[in-house]
Amino acid sequence: MRLRLPPKNKNQGIYWVRYYLDHVDKPQKQIKPSKQTEYRALLVEVRNCFEQQEYPDDIQILINEIDRVLLLKRITSSHMKNITAQIDFLTNKYK
Repeated sequence: MRLRLPPKNKNQGIYWVRYYLDHVDKPQKQIKPSKQTEYRALLVEVRNCFEQQEYPDDIQILINEIDRVLLLKRITSSHMKNITAQIDFLTNKYK
């Protein structure tokens, strides 16, 4: 951001104060994370839960699906619904 110097004319002091209050002294906006970053963070967290080398075939299919989705350029809510449905099914199966 380019800072402007205060005016040399003393009558324009009010303008400088208003400019300072409007532009210079504003707090920075917090950047809200996008859905893509939230989805990726959640999938990486789920993927890190699987530390062993060998799992049953259905769990291995889930791990492969998570890896496939993480390689995609764009993750949609339908991908997340599909993965959560698989996790729910496996949770009920292995209770």
